[in-house]
Amino acid sequence: MRGRRIPIALLVAVASVAGSTGPARAQVPAGKSGTPQFPGLGGAPGLPGPYGPTPTGPGIPGAAIPVPPTLPGGSLPGAGTATAGGPSMADLAGPVPGPATGFDASSPPAGAPVFSPELFAATGGDEFAIADVGGYIDGAIPRSRIRAQYDTAYGMNDPSRAEFFYAACGCLRLFGNDFSAKGPTQGLPNLLRNANGSLQVYPRSAFTRQPDGSLALPAGTRLLNAGLEPNIDFQEFTPYVEYAATPRFSAFLDTPIRWINGTLIDNAGGFSDMRVGFKYAFVAEPDRFLTFQTKFYLPTGDPERGLGTGHPSIEPGLLYFRALSDRTFLFGEVRDWIPIQASEVGGNVLRYGLGASHNLIQTSRIRIAPVVEFVGWTVLSGESLQASPAGGLTMRGAAGDTIINGKYGVRIGLGDYRQVGGASLLNDRHNVYIGYGNSYTGNHWYEDILRVEYQFYF
Repeated sequence: MRGRRIPIALLVAVASVAGSTGPARAQVPAGKSGTPQFPGLGGAPGLPGPYGPTPTGPGIPGAAIPVPPTLPGGSLPGAGTATAGGPSMADLAGPVPGPATGFDASSPPAGAPVFSPELFAATGGDEFAIADVGGYIDGAIPRSRIRAQYDTAYGMNDPSRAEFFYAACGCLRLFGNDFSAKGPTQGLPNLLRNANGSLQVYPRSAFTRQPDGSLALPAGTRLLNAGLEPNIDFQEFTPYVEYAATPRFSAFLDTPIRWINGTLIDNAGGFSDMRVGFKYAFVAEPDRFLTFQTKFYLPTGDPERGLGTGHPSIEPGLLYFRALSDRTFLFGEVRDWIPIQASEVGGNVLRYGLGASHNLIQTSRIRIAPVVEFVGWTVLSGESLQASPAGGLTMRGAAGDTIINGKYGVRIGLGDYRQVGGASLLNDRHNVYIGYGNSYTGNHWYEDILRVEYQFYF
């Protein structure tokens, strides 16, 4: 039986169409595919970024997709006859392109911000997972976290200035100058100078209580330095918890425990003034935050033992964070501490700071970042107590007193910095800060301070 001949042109056309029907293979550069990039911090298509080259593929600029071969003469199967020099069956042999690999077609294009949800309390909308970078300046980024902070400081020379650290000296109350003064009285008054100039220590029983509540000195004596405490060393341990209800809003609580060591007053320890507050980020983007914070100070510490101010206070402020690159960060704050129902010594204190941090070491699991900060306080109103040469007590206006500190430390973060979907370059789960600060000015809350801090983000 005679076989039917199949035109060679038809075979060529069918083979050509078969070779072009497989899915196109996206040409993806080597590197971590599918990882979103931090806007403006590298990772342009085909160029290395902080997490490796940006992938290319369908719908992404720079994608390279093979096109099917052109049939000679532009004909379809059966539409004509192959001409000499057209493709042969050997030319069409070889593997058929398989499914595209190396990228997730459902992921956003390179440069689109993607925020990690598992490290943030909110469950919807854009979500951020950026950790703190400072050591002493308040963090601008609302985050759910637990923090334990320990400070040890030395050389406070005016602890009652504007009633910022603790209440005005109890000697004002004892001698009838200001009955709203609630500060330390242990050990006061007990250092007196006799009429001949010699120093004498008297027991409390030697002082007579007057009808107005003040104490009369023994005859022929005067109080040495009015009982003012010339030096305070202190330690504070501060547990802190913050919960971020949305990507822009969080509320926090800290309950410091304080120990003080004085020269004249008795040593003391216990709870200090509790602080509660909230943060709201007006600007909340992957590389920058501008946040309004309000902090309330509750007078839970015993003022007569130097553990608190003896009055409530409110402190509104602005906090700032900016990523300058994938490793370098800038941050700052401006806050106004406002006492409520304070004694005549109390006054407003403006605090401000600017700092920078750089991830000197940054791997997929750890980052080590030196931190430098400059922090200042300027007293806007209030008084400072001083001893007169005659052994009495004088008060001077503290407005204009300025204190400047330098702070130097290192923050060590542990996390997964290359996870898919984690656009943040500071995606810590845990971090530790160790830092030291010292005063540049004669006025100071302390001459030296050491801080150790641990944070866990949830």
